[in-house]
Amino acid sequence: MRKIFIVICFLLPISCLAQQSLKDIRKKSWQTFVYRIPAADAIQYEKWDSIPVDHFVTNPNYQVYHTNEWFENKLPIGHYVFLSVTDNQLSAELYNKSDVMVLTINNKQQLQLAMRTREGKPVLASSVFVNGKAASFNATAQTFWVKQKSFEKATVVVCSPGDTLITSVSAMDELYISVPEQRKRNYRSSRIYRILSWVPHTFSTLLKPTRKATGINSSGFIVFNQPKYKPLDTLKFKGYVVDKKWKQYRKDVHVYLEYAARGKYYSQLINVLKPASPGAFVHEFVIADSIPSDIACNLVFKTRSGKKIIWETFKVEDYVLDEIGTQTFRSDKETYFRNDTLRFFASAKDANGLYVMDVAARLILTTARIDQFYQDTLFVADTLYDSEVKLKTDADTKFVVAASGFPKANLAIDAKLVFKNANNELQEKASSITYVYESKKIYVKQDGDSIRAVFIQNGIEKIAEGEVSINYEDDVAITYPFRPRSILLQRTINFILPMQRTH
Repeated sequence: MRKIFIVICFLLPISCLAQQSLKDIRKKSWQTFVYRIPAADAIQYEKWDSIPVDHFVTNPNYQVYHTNEWFENKLPIGHYVFLSVTDNQLSAELYNKSDVMVLTINNKQQLQLAMRTREGKPVLASSVFVNGKAASFNATAQTFWVKQKSFEKATVVVCSPGDTLITSVSAMDELYISVPEQRKRNYRSSRIYRILSWVPHTFSTLLKPTRKATGINSSGFIVFNQPKYKPLDTLKFKGYVVDKKWKQYRKDVHVYLEYAARGKYYSQLINVLKPASPGAFVHEFVIADSIPSDIACNLVFKTRSGKKIIWETFKVEDYVLDEIGTQTFRSDKETYFRNDTLRFFASAKDANGLYVMDVAARLILTTARIDQFYQDTLFVADTLYDSEVKLKTDADTKFVVAASGFPKANLAIDAKLVFKNANNELQEKASSITYVYESKKIYVKQDGDSIRAVFIQNGIEKIAEGEVSINYEDDVAITYPFRPRSILLQRTINFILPMQRTH
């Protein structure tokens, strides 16, 4: 009993290692058997929608290809049956390789088929059968005309010398208009119909009552001071009008307020305006509390006779406008150095341009990119600064951030300011700045008739020893800031940074 138990203990791990996951088992055969068949058999299999596999199992005339190989390109033109194993079942596929293509042409009267080779050349010496019926060839259109009037799907067989194509065509869209109705519409678009219908159409037009024009073919626009209004709000607008000749409108306009409510249409005269300047009209009025809420109103400019000039639509709703009309957020400068103090300015104003009360602003500085670091081991936080303050109500609010707390690296920083009003509505503004931990540069600028070279270290101008080379001659020691004694025209000047001592 002990020996049997020991043998079982040794065999159990071996059997466990020998098992393979069902997901990793290959479910398709490595090889595919290819049989070439006559076109008549392929047409018959297409009708049956089935392939007699037993006929090919004992057929020795076949070729073998690797299943994962793209072997279809190697086959000549003809009809084939592919046999392979998929999921432990024998799979058969009918394949037709042809150089002929079928193009459908539908003029909403009769379906036409055009035969082309892969190179686009016409195939004229061919016969076409649609669902077993021969299609007639039209020499004028160089196409085959299908006799069947309507079908959902049809099998098309194209027989040409050395090549037989079996394909199908189907209706892509539902036929909402019948064929007789299509022919009727096509006839109405023909020339003979226009000639025959011209006389009755002309007489019927003369007998119809004419409609008077409701406008004067003018153009222009009207702008409002708010997107929405509620009763007792003051609506301010400006309008600009040009006539049909694109000349500024100089006549008086009658301003109407029109709207539909409670099953009636109302049109109220607001005022008669004279142009404030050629083509321009400015006015304001209080929306009456009798106007219901949640409706669209039209502000219409009309002539004295009541013809419309221009109009614009606005909404009357019981709403609360956003307290914050405009927000501003800016940085004192774009580039800061390690000895600098970062300064940001923010403000929030309402639609009247006044500072909004009870607005909090949260400034968030995050690292966008690290360009260079000056320490072997350095940690750069994603968020460099995060603080929230109440905005001032009489001036712009200033955020002051000391750069001394930033890491020893050159950084690209994203600055985001989140405004939050008393209703906890959030709005954001964003900006980008650059932080440079170490910088040594020489700035050269024109100073009158000469030039002046300045040494800048970490954003501060300093006195330093350096060198200069004129026209590629030997280097000469200089002290920055440096100004040449004479005017240097058409010369090449190379300024060299100080390497050691600075004051």
